[in-house]
Amino acid sequence: MLDITFDIVPIYEGKPGFIESTEASFSSTSVLIGKGTQSECVTFTASIDDAFKERQEFLYFDIQNVNNAESGRNIPIRLTIEDMGYTD
Repeated sequence: MLDITFDIVPIYEGKPGFIESTEASFSSTSVLIGKGTQSECVTFTASIDDAFKERQEFLYFDIQNVNNAESGRNIPIRLTIEDMGYTD
């Protein structure tokens, strides 16, 4: 059994309703799942964005450069950020 590594690659759309690179970050974009373990935690942090009234914002990201495993996806993953305090 070997260590599994991969990269998280955010896709910034540059349009309304999508997270910008200055608004959020991952604790790491290079992930290592050590030999003998089954998971690794990566934290996503987004700043409070109350400049616009938005119920949701989105961020797509790819999993690339997978080593010692196979990715089950070949399309970007969508992360949805809910504004729990949003009111019309």
